[in-house]
Amino acid sequence: MGIQEPVELRPDDFSTLEMVLMIVGVALLNAVVLYCCRRRWRREMQTDMNTQIESQIGQYYALSTKTAPQKEQAAQF
Repeated sequence: MGIQEPVELRPDDFSTLEMVLMIVGVALLNAVVLYCCRRRWRREMQTDMNTQIESQIGQYYALSTKTAPQKEQAAQF
């Protein structure tokens, strides 16, 4: 078991069609990965946005119910 020498690629090792297919394959793989990442990021942003909206609605509701009894007390005087 000896050390293997590196394989040298010569221009005639791949045909033009094979090179084109490899480039197209890598481009398609990149497109699929980008699509999946964007879809995941969009879902995460939507979840984040919904959480923030629910939080803001809860804060608004808490403030509105907190100020409502004060208005009633002021009306009694």
